[in-house]
Amino acid sequence: MNKKEQILSRLNEQQKAAVIDYQGACAILACPGAGKTASLIARAAYMIEDGIPAENILLFTFTKKASNEIKDRVISKIGEAGKEITVGTYHSFCVKLLRKYSDYIGFARNFSIYDETDKMTILKEITQMKQAELKTVVNYISRWKMNLISPETAMSIAKNKTEESYADIYKKYSQKMRSCNSFDFDDLIFYAIKILEENKNVRDRVQDKYKYITCDEAHDSSPEDLRLIELLGGNSMNVCLILDPDQSIYSFRGANMPAVYKFIKKNNFKQFLLECNYRSTSTIVDAAHSMIVNNVHEIEKKPFAYNGKGHLIRHYTVEDTNKEATKIVQIIKGMHNKGYHYSDMAVLYRTGYLSRKVEEALIKNRISYEITGGVPFYERREIKDIVSYLRFLVNPYDYAAFKRIVNIPKRGIGDKAIENLLLNIEKKDIINERIDLFEICEKAELKGKAKTGINDFINAINTLANVLYGATPKEYVEKTISIINYDAYLKSVFKDETDIEDRKANLKELINIASTFTEIEEFIYSLTLNVDIENDEEDGKVSLMTMHASKGLEFSVVIITDAVEGVVPHQKSLDYIGDIEEERRLFYVAMTRAEELLFMLTPERMMFNGRYNYVDESRFVGEISSQYLQKQ
Repeated sequence: MNKKEQILSRLNEQQKAAVIDYQGACAILACPGAGKTASLIARAAYMIEDGIPAENILLFTFTKKASNEIKDRVISKIGEAGKEITVGTYHSFCVKLLRKYSDYIGFARNFSIYDETDKMTILKEITQMKQAELKTVVNYISRWKMNLISPETAMSIAKNKTEESYADIYKKYSQKMRSCNSFDFDDLIFYAIKILEENKNVRDRVQDKYKYITCDEAHDSSPEDLRLIELLGGNSMNVCLILDPDQSIYSFRGANMPAVYKFIKKNNFKQFLLECNYRSTSTIVDAAHSMIVNNVHEIEKKPFAYNGKGHLIRHYTVEDTNKEATKIVQIIKGMHNKGYHYSDMAVLYRTGYLSRKVEEALIKNRISYEITGGVPFYERREIKDIVSYLRFLVNPYDYAAFKRIVNIPKRGIGDKAIENLLLNIEKKDIINERIDLFEICEKAELKGKAKTGINDFINAINTLANVLYGATPKEYVEKTISIINYDAYLKSVFKDETDIEDRKANLKELINIASTFTEIEEFIYSLTLNVDIENDEEDGKVSLMTMHASKGLEFSVVIITDAVEGVVPHQKSLDYIGDIEEERRLFYVAMTRAEELLFMLTPERMMFNGRYNYVDESRFVGEISSQYLQKQ
């Protein structure tokens, strides 16, 4: 058996066809668990054995981690020749291209790359805007660049005076960045495309170097990514897109499936289907398919399972979210008793704040867990900020809480001023002497912005103390968020609108928790009485994560929580069919993480703004063919 035969020997017929026929434009549409990464690596190995020089092969991935993993697997499969393949993200590739050719567009090759802080510094100088409005401008500029819109074009398509002013800022910002000989992250692909479009000699040189291009996770591509691929592919268009349209869940980051479909049609891509799912049981594969067919599909796939039928999906309807958390613990314990390790199990939810009730139930039952791609609820920044305010209001001697909140929101109290304040405290006998930190602030001898900032802090605490006298824990949380204007602070610190909304949702959950208490002290104590759980290394930990974070992962047992309308599909998606379809794809991703057992839970009531409200079962549960469901 020669090397090419060895490469093909572990592939099924669909995979072999996609590996062997590597000339020209092709799209490999892979169902979940269909071995797309194995096919990608086999394809690269086969090409090299068939005489294609490794240095002519370019593999795009969406993360640095994926790039490293694929590079290592290619080398392990074909040896040293694999090191000559270029593997990287779109941005890392464009940095290399700009390092060689940035002088073609008027930049020196020793340019800098600005991070978000650097970018905001420049924009503040240009606009003198407040942080919150500046975030909106940044989003506009990023979106324009992602759609390959220049400042001049942005001005010509502006719909109103506001957009005209933002386009003008975009123009001034671009000019300033050029004078600084610097690019921001959004510029990297934007200017690489500009070089390739405007300089045929560069384009020919790059196309001659990279003759075979493979793009993994192509369903997450933006119009900008696709234009780069098109320019690199040139007339030969030896381009392979590896994708699953049913797993395109990142439109908020620029992913554009309609643009991908248009690109495939425009360039007359051959299509290969990888439909055999090696991960999940046929019940899970068929159930997920029966749900996702409700989306409009331009390319049809008919997935089937390599594994046996397996168990029916169990769907539980429970009274409320507390009963839901109890049921989740029962399922986990039951699976553990049947021999599954905790690390074999995952609990998936649509939005991060929904982890809280599960976390508390697991802690109470001494079950070890970890938040994948996130932070435990009570450790989240916004939760700790507000809880620290509550702690300080109740106990003005709380040193740790004071240190956290004295400059949140930002009050212009610099590090030196805080250092001087703390120095006054630390000079005292802090081991034996109880120190009223609020009194220290009132007596602080500071100047300028620091003095103004401390006065602002004093006023905020005084206002809260007066307003909250005799208040309920729920009112404590609500008024604190309002009086310190914490929402505006979030907008000033975080760029991503989705991130901001998630943090606001966490705070709403904190309000819900507070509404179940009558005494503020009792509420605060409950937040800090988390139990340390002994970890059994062999058993591992139950994984808790959002549905987005679960993409690419797999578990023997998956539990989907809060399958209700307004959660999944998310409330914001209900007005637009395209958004509903993305939510359906997200639910599909969640379902297809399960290898053997899949559970879904729907509470009849959920708490919003401190009150229980009745909710409806998610439409996605109703779309699953009843033959695959066991409702309880």
